[in-house]
Amino acid sequence: MIGEKGPSLIRLGCTFLKIGTFGFGGLAANLALIEQELVERQRVLSHEQIMEALTYTKLLPGSTGLQVVTYLGWCLRRWPGALVSAAAFLTPATASMLALAILYGRFARLPEVGLALHGMAAAVVGLLVVAVWGLARPNIVDWVSAVLAAAAFAAGYWIQLSTVWIVVLGGLIGIAIESRRQGGAS
Repeated sequence: MIGEKGPSLIRLGCTFLKIGTFGFGGLAANLALIEQELVERQRVLSHEQIMEALTYTKLLPGSTGLQVVTYLGWCLRRWPGALVSAAAFLTPATASMLALAILYGRFARLPEVGLALHGMAAAVVGLLVVAVWGLARPNIVDWVSAVLAAAAFAAGYWIQLSTVWIVVLGGLIGIAIESRRQGGAS
């Protein structure tokens, strides 16, 4: 954690305003932008810190994207950073939703609106695939992590196991595997 030595509150606010403005597609797209901005460009966080934030906040109810942003803001500038990051991240979405609600109320009956929404949905799916691939590459490093990722997908998709249980079980399996590896190395 960086705390008081992170970027200024103004820079932090501008960063999360930008991410909130361009983070179409939900959590995966936002994580990709957060990684690009805070890890690659500004170099104030590591990939591991982003994954840590995701792991901690995935267990909580509510919007994981907002929770990750708030947690990272706290890591970088404590409570003022958490508040600034959350407010900046939410501002574009709030303004956009108000504008879209007004426009949709006026133009929803036009056939072109339905076609546009269908095309936008397809584009969002493509963006999600790109973002998920970007998150998977550095985290699936061997056959064990590949099997765990596939099992988590199966548990979520086919069994529809709660996300909380998938994360908790993944952590417990990770502890067991690492303990066994360290026990074998002694």
